[in-house]
This record gives sequence, structure tokens and C-alpha cells, in this order.
Amino acid sequence: MRQVASNNASLISHRTRHSVVKVVVGTEEDAQTFFVHEELVVDRAHFFKSALSGQWLESDDKTVTLSLSLSLSDDDPEVFYTYLQLPYSGKLPIKTCNAAVADNDAIMSNDYIALVRLYILADKLQDAKSRNTVMDAILAHIEESGSLPGMPIVRIIFDGTSEGSPLRSLVVDLVADFGCHKLLRSKRGMPPSEFLLQLSRKLLRRSRAGSRGEYVDAYNPAIYYVEEPESVTSRPQESDAMEA
Repeated sequence: MRQVASNNASLISHRTRHSVVKVVVGTEEDAQTFFVHEELVVDRAHFFKSALSGQWLESDDKTVTLSLSLSLSDDDPEVFYTYLQLPYSGKLPIKTCNAAVADNDAIMSNDYIALVRLYILADKLQDAKSRNTVMDAILAHIEESGSLPGMPIVRIIFDGTSEGSPLRSLVVDLVADFGCHKLLRSKRGMPPSEFLLQLSRKLLRRSRAGSRGEYVDAYNPAIYYVEEPESVTSRPQESDAMEA
């Protein structure tokens, strides 16, 4: 796993006048320490607002421990470092697909997984703005790659999110509209039972008019947004954007 804690210094170098919070991400020997500005994370993520109010605060030096169980193997610090790009830079770097790359399918799968993990983390942190930004990125990636998430990714989604998650709704809608029976035949096991239940309900409710369109670009990301709370500070808001 790439060491990311040392890179954290560049994120805070321009905001030294703000109160800094120590965030420990991961468990046991995999844990890494990040220093983030309280104003930025509290303004976006309700998790940090609650933690820094004293509910989970470990000491007076403002240390928050994130022992995240996200079904993400040992990559939690890597995902958290990527998450920090949103409040600090307002941008989410994503890769573009290159048909000339021999192992492009593996690259696209890794990109899917990275975005899904990032969404799940933003969900755990109760950061609506980041969830909506990542949702835009997921749909943009699907449109550009022309491929649907495979069953391993569907399992990550259903293991890491709760009932009613917009990300669950998205993957069910995509499979209902563009999938085929081969998508359900995975060498890595059966699809999640909850996914199959939602997919069955979706197909049974489908009107005779058919699906919403022939292409993924007919999807409106706003359908899958969550409501963003108003900013708790008066500072200007940076608009999140994706950087191809």
C-alpha cells in the first residue's frame, strides 16, 4: 500500500491559521495519521462535527480515531487521503479510459472500486456534498468506459451501504436497463441477495414503455443525490469538480 501520511503535509500547508485535528485512520499496524483543518471537515462531514463536539473525542488535543470497517481490506488510509482532496482542492481526480491499454479492463475495474470505496467513506462520514460529487464521477466513468460494474463491485456496494442508499439504487437501475444474464454469472460467487431482490422488484414494476433510454448518458445524476446541508460557515464555497 502506498504510504500517504507523509503527503498530508502538502494539504495543510496553506491553512496553518486554522485549528488542526489529528485523525488516525485504520486499525492496529495499518493505522496512519493525518492532520486536517477542523473548519474544512466539520463544514462538510457531520461525522467530524459530532466527533469534535466531544462524543468521540479521545483527548483535549483533538484526536479522532477512524477504525473504519468498510470492507476495503487494508486500504482505508489510501481512501481517506483521496477523500481529503475534495475539501482541500475542490477536485476529484479520476482516470480516463484508454482503449489502447492492453489491461484496460483491469484498470477500469480498479477505477470503479476506487470511486465506490470513496463514496462509501463519504457516506460513513455523512458528507453529502462529497457523495454527490463522487456520484457524478461514477456516472461519468460508466458513460466513458461503456461498461457496467461487475458483481464483485456490486458486492462491495451492498456490503458497504445501507438500505435506501442512492448508490444501491444506481447499480440496480443500470443492471435493469442495460444488463444481461451473463452479468449475474460471476466466478467470484453469487450476487448479494438484497441486490437480486431489488433488481426483481425493479423489473416487475417496469412499465411497458421500457427503460428510460438506450445510453447511460440519459441518466440524470441528480436523481441519486442526497440533500446537502447548508454551510455552517460564511466563507465562500468552492465548487467541487472532476479533473479528467
